[in-house]
Amino acid sequence: MKQTTKEIQIQKRMQLGNISADGFLGKDKRHYLDIIAEDENKILELDYTIDQIADRLEELTAEAFKSPEGPTNFGTLTLDYFSYRGKVTCPFADPGVYAKAKVTARNTENDVQLCWTPLNIHLIRKHHFFEGKGAEFRLDPEQLIKCIF
Repeated sequence: MKQTTKEIQIQKRMQLGNISADGFLGKDKRHYLDIIAEDENKILELDYTIDQIADRLEELTAEAFKSPEGPTNFGTLTLDYFSYRGKVTCPFADPGVYAKAKVTARNTENDVQLCWTPLNIHLIRKHHFFEGKGAEFRLDPEQLIKCIF
C-alpha cells in the first residue's frame, strides 16, 4: 500500500532527532500504523479500551503531580512525578505542546514498573500509539495494564 504524504511526514517526525532526541519508534522497523494495529488488537484481547487506559493514566499523573516532595502511594501503586525544562510537540502534528515530564509507577502487588509522559497520554488517547518497541517511553499494552489496573 502506498503511503500518503501525511503518513510519510509523520513517520519521519517519529525518527530519532526530529521531535525527540530518542524518537518514538525505538528499534522498531515497522510502519507506525502497523505498530498501532498490533497494540489495538492486544488491548481488545485484554478486554480494555483506549479510553480506559488514557483515563487511568491521566488520573495517575494528576495524583503523582500532587506530591512534589517525592513518591506517593495511590492504592497498590507508588507514583513519582519528574518535571524537566521545556515542552514537546506531537509527532502527528496536532496543535499544542506537552510538558517535558515523566511519571513512574510501580505496582506493589506484582512489582511491574514503568513510566510515561504527558505526551504518551495524548498519543494513546488520540492516535492509539504506544510507541515502537525499544523506544524509551514505549508502553507495552499488556505490561501497562498489569501495572495500572
